[in-house]
Amino acid sequence: MLLANWMNLDSNEDRYEQAARNQYNYLFSDSVPKTGQGAIRHRIEEAQLWSDSIFMIPPFLAYYGVITDNRTVVQQAYDQIKLYRDQLYDSNAGVWRHIAGGSRDPDPGYWATGNAWAAAGMLRVYATIDNSDFSGGMKNQKKDLKNWVQEIHKGVYERYFDGENLLRNTALLAATAYRASTVMDTHTYVRYAERSRLTLFTPNSGPYSNTNWTGFSNYEHFTTDGRLRPVVNPASIELGGAGVCRHDA
Repeated sequence: MLLANWMNLDSNEDRYEQAARNQYNYLFSDSVPKTGQGAIRHRIEEAQLWSDSIFMIPPFLAYYGVITDNRTVVQQAYDQIKLYRDQLYDSNAGVWRHIAGGSRDPDPGYWATGNAWAAAGMLRVYATIDNSDFSGGMKNQKKDLKNWVQEIHKGVYERYFDGENLLRNTALLAATAYRASTVMDTHTYVRYAERSRLTLFTPNSGPYSNTNWTGFSNYEHFTTDGRLRPVVNPASIELGGAGVCRHDA
């Protein structure tokens, strides 16, 4: 909505601008419960924080603040990340838990995808601030975001990438390693992302054995029409994941 408004796709009717403003006002209204510290809850029904939220709320706030030239809103993006990290980051494990608080579907475990959501959201906020007029005045916030992304990469890749305590890697997590390389100039974990990429794109018959780049045959992790497997079906968990498209897989 923010980009559509900025590009004037509604021909000055302000529909997209109004939709974005309504979303912002809703997030900070009494209709959306907050924790005692001010973190916007992932669920309306109860006080529950999900790592997924870092990819959803803070990037929107950062974009909204930059487009409306409002540093306070950009700061809110950073604050929400910090509040969530305070509750979800486990310093002993070196990674984020999936869910904190609440009684419905409790999940204090460690998900590679959950950590990927958090890292990807922080990278978006970092890049938004870094390319805005607020960049010079928010150096400390950028430093924190960079460190928090790196601690996720360090935790997942150095402690859980190999061995018995493996956290199953995801394409989104690998994408954050590439993204951190381009926007944060940190390249340490690109080699791990490359291992994931090569694992996905190596045919069962061996590296570089597929000379038909327009087709997918004899791949363990792709259907013949190029869809990733196995992944969770976002429409129905019970259906499994063969041939399902899911963007964070």
